[in-house]
Amino acid sequence: MSEPTFHRLHPATIAIQAVQAIKSLLPILFISILSMFRGGGTNSITEMMFSLFGLLTIGPAIAQYYTFGYAIHGDNLVIREGIFTKKKRTIPINRIQNINIQRGVLHRILGAVRVQIETAGSAQAEAALPAVTEAQVDWLKKGLLSSNRQGDAIEAEPASEARVLYQASTKELFLAGATQNRALAIVSAIFGFIYLIPNWEKMLGDSAIAQWRAGPSAWTFWAVMLLLLFTIGWIFSVVSTFLQYWNFELTLDDGRLKRSFGAINQTENVLPIKRIQVVRISQTLLQRWMKLCQMRVDTAGSFAGQQQDQQQQAAAVQANSVISPLMELSESRRLLENVLIDYTPFDDGWSGISPKTIRRHSRTMLIFALFVTAASFYWLEWWSLASLPLFAGLGFLIGWLKHKSYRWNLQDGLFVAEWGIVSRSLSAAPVSKIQSVSVYQSPIQRRFGLSTLAFRTAAMSGSAAVEMPDLPEEAAHEIAERLQKQSGELSWLNPDGF
Repeated sequence: MSEPTFHRLHPATIAIQAVQAIKSLLPILFISILSMFRGGGTNSITEMMFSLFGLLTIGPAIAQYYTFGYAIHGDNLVIREGIFTKKKRTIPINRIQNINIQRGVLHRILGAVRVQIETAGSAQAEAALPAVTEAQVDWLKKGLLSSNRQGDAIEAEPASEARVLYQASTKELFLAGATQNRALAIVSAIFGFIYLIPNWEKMLGDSAIAQWRAGPSAWTFWAVMLLLLFTIGWIFSVVSTFLQYWNFELTLDDGRLKRSFGAINQTENVLPIKRIQVVRISQTLLQRWMKLCQMRVDTAGSFAGQQQDQQQQAAAVQANSVISPLMELSESRRLLENVLIDYTPFDDGWSGISPKTIRRHSRTMLIFALFVTAASFYWLEWWSLASLPLFAGLGFLIGWLKHKSYRWNLQDGLFVAEWGIVSRSLSAAPVSKIQSVSVYQSPIQRRFGLSTLAFRTAAMSGSAAVEMPDLPEEAAHEIAERLQKQSGELSWLNPDGF
């Protein structure tokens, strides 16, 4: 086979990679500047540190620009990189799960685009092109999504009409930000930051605020401050949602979902529907009251890109898997039918968890209450016994609410689980996507003859894709056998194994 013709990255790669390196080296830069000012001027050590800083930022960026190359050769995407150790990766195009296209502020200023190619073999992007031109993005999309390829040449396909499945309205984006549980977290963070400031109370001095705080109406001061901080957090939640999901549009074209959104950082994602492993619908308490919901998908690819740590990766999965920031609950069924081709709505056949879950939670809380009573008896004496009925009643309430709110359904090759006491969640997974099924018991579950059913798919964004607790032990094993049997019978739907 002939050698592929490699394409070079956009020249803006040097500036973009240098900026990213500067962000990671900001602590070194800060120490250098602080040392310079404390010493009253520059010295040889400071100059050496600045020189080293420049080499660490510009050097790798220039090297990547001149050594990195990419090509579409036959049915493969080929990546070449490396200075001293040469590396060439070949990625079969039919194994590509998702194509993520990002345009950050700096990318848009420099006329460049970041592209991430994801497969099911890694929790990170399999290939990341830091900066390419818009023309190269179109060429890559045509080459990676087209079935009419002849070697390195890519034939033009007849344009198919994309169907818009969902567009986020201004009202929906506003409600999505207004009903998220962000404001309280922001208020807590602000209070935590204030209390980390040494002598923060003395900073108030003799100001009118300090006098107000110390006066008879001190409680009104804290009430107003809390309301103000909560309002700031609520506004921040709304504004950040608008910036993140502005012009959100979901389209369906030739079996692929395409998302485009973003006011400042613009993002496009393309993924085949057949790669979707689980569809999740979630509602906060306010969203349940307003009959609204958010829809997300878990795919066989990472769908998150290259992240620095697990926490950042989890946050990116949460954001990047959204296919509906917020929509009417009644409309979610229509969108679910388009996302899961084999989904047929059903309103019957639902089964709940065992009523023994009420006794299980009552027993668990009662055991906890005994420990609390024993630990506090020395100080509270017989008053500590009051915790026994209190915790037993709380356990009964939790168990009763759980028994009423948890349910599952298995019909037409689709397993659907729904749960949640305050917030509400629903997960729908095609049985053909199941990779493994497990049944496990906690010691207290074993005492009541209960088990938890869980199964995994090829999605990489969660430990257990779908699970249902407190099923009767025999029923849990029976359902597990049904899932395993149906998964084997429907395996022909997944020629790639997932």
